[in-house]
Amino acid sequence: MLTQNNFRRFLTFFLWVVMAMPGVITARQATEPKVDPFRAGMNGVTTPGCIYCPQPEYSQKMRKVKIEGTVLLDVTITTDGQITNPVVLKGADVGLNNKALEWVRHWKMKPASGPDGKPVDCRVQVEMTTHRY
Repeated sequence: MLTQNNFRRFLTFFLWVVMAMPGVITARQATEPKVDPFRAGMNGVTTPGCIYCPQPEYSQKMRKVKIEGTVLLDVTITTDGQITNPVVLKGADVGLNNKALEWVRHWKMKPASGPDGKPVDCRVQVEMTTHRY
């Protein structure tokens, strides 16, 4: 049962929340909006090229456990050709996914060019396949 004392507490809390929210909303709007990198091959952005992209090394441990498969990654390629923020979109095995994330960080890429011809950060999907043979 809602007593008068509980109602006052609820009303005080409710008013405090209502009065505090405009400040929180204003603070969030004041920050700079997050801008996602361009997608390669869209809106005049060229696709990046591979400068140094070695094939993944298949360890003896992975051969013994018979782990193989394809991992699809979504990565950001910066204007200096480094790969950052790799994310596994589709993976085969947790160990293989982690290895793919480790391997792709060592790659060096030619950056994509924007519509104005200058290098831009872009996102691209990368597929890595490993075989036991």
